[in-house]
Amino acid sequence: MDAASLPRILGAVIYDFIIVCAIIFIAAQWFPLVPEPYQDVLALVLFKQVYVLGICFIYFAYSWQRGGQTIGMKSWRIQLHSSDPQRTVVGWRQSAIRYLVAIISWLTLGMGYLWILFNPQRKSWHDIASGTHLIVLPKT
Repeated sequence: MDAASLPRILGAVIYDFIIVCAIIFIAAQWFPLVPEPYQDVLALVLFKQVYVLGICFIYFAYSWQRGGQTIGMKSWRIQLHSSDPQRTVVGWRQSAIRYLVAIISWLTLGMGYLWILFNPQRKSWHDIASGTHLIVLPKT
């Protein structure tokens, strides 16, 4: 099977971004319920950030482990596989590494994604770090 191209991956990322925004919108409904004097307390601010990152991680990890695809990946016919020949399903450890390194890939102005253009196997930083790869599924 062919490795996914950068435009296809970015298309899936845009779709997933919309889904993640909706998930965060729903998950953060309780934020305004915190009394105003406590809104700027550092511990609460950090908790909210970790909470949102955790909710997003659950969406991605659950999707990757359940069928190797998020909603955006399904739309663009991309599937995530483990590079380990003894297992095709991605585990929690691989999902966590992939998620955290993908954040770094974006924080470096997308350099982790652009790495696909220079890697012979079309692997991003988070693919390399987590031992995974993205393939294009055939049309059905």
